[in-house]
Amino acid sequence: MTRPDRITPRDGAGITVAALDSAAALRALGAEWQALAERDPLAGLFLRPDWLIPALQDRPDRWLILTAREDDGTLAGLLPLWRMVFRNRRTGAIRIELMAAGRMVWSEYCGFVCAPGAEARVLPALARSLQGFDWETLTLPYLDQADRPDIFAAAFDAQDYAVDWPPMTINDGATDSLLCPRLDLPGSFEAYLSGCLSARTRQKMRRLVRRHVDSGDLHIAETTPATFEPDLEAALRLWQARWAPGRDDTVERYRGLFRGARTRGLLTFPVLRRGDRMLGALLNISDPATGYQLFKLAARDETRLDLPIGLLLHAHAIRAAIGRGYRVYDFGHGDEPYKYRLGARDLITRSLRIRRQPGLAQP
Repeated sequence: MTRPDRITPRDGAGITVAALDSAAALRALGAEWQALAERDPLAGLFLRPDWLIPALQDRPDRWLILTAREDDGTLAGLLPLWRMVFRNRRTGAIRIELMAAGRMVWSEYCGFVCAPGAEARVLPALARSLQGFDWETLTLPYLDQADRPDIFAAAFDAQDYAVDWPPMTINDGATDSLLCPRLDLPGSFEAYLSGCLSARTRQKMRRLVRRHVDSGDLHIAETTPATFEPDLEAALRLWQARWAPGRDDTVERYRGLFRGARTRGLLTFPVLRRGDRMLGALLNISDPATGYQLFKLAARDETRLDLPIGLLLHAHAIRAAIGRGYRVYDFGHGDEPYKYRLGARDLITRSLRIRRQPGLAQP
């Protein structure tokens, strides 16, 4: 890779691009990055330094940030990347792939941070700079940034690079991960019930809440500092039993993700219990600064399929988010039908993949 902080030549747009990959450079960039992200309406929580910098600091030598500056030194854009190195066991050959850095911590959305109105100068400059690095494939998944990906992709010559927009599916192709259903929250829970749900779903939700929660049969409450660790372990055990038996590495990544989010005040964690027994939980990423909440993980006791655990928890989480003045409840990747029954509408994202053409010399 190019040495850290090496400056690329200015292009005709008056933009200078630097490559940063040191802890010191990362710390020095933090305040400027934050200020730029606050100016950028297309840079949400998952592109902010308070979300990404802790992940990068924990993974030295595995990331790269390209920064773009105006002639006066003002930060005008940046692209955070995850550098993955693969070695062929038979030949010893090295292959380098680049991925959006947010995917280190399963960020829901990826992309660029850019000064509004500067895209036509900043994004091509970032693309041209990146072509001077040693890599085979660049992947930027889950892009929700209008025409920014197109501007960036257009800077790669088709003779030298193959550009495509691959689909992303799970569950043997049944679930489209590029569709991200989300709710625009109204001003009250009653307005949500009457304006976002069908009559049938509205009646069902009210009936089940009365029967199971208002009656005192079940209890939903946020975890507390004293109960967070045992609640987290209990929720992860339930989730692993259903979705990832034997995948301790996945559970450990989730454990680190949620502990970090809690430390930074970004975690909402309602737990459903009968007495002292956990029946289910939601772990949601919440951003009070922007009024945004993302459903990240659901855990439920699979021995109690007779209980509407998921519906009760989402109803509670949506009601609590509205009560806090939040504006968006995001169900995350995937077009599972229950999300639409709860009133969500699709946000369509894209995945950009760029590959060096065979025979193109590495820099």
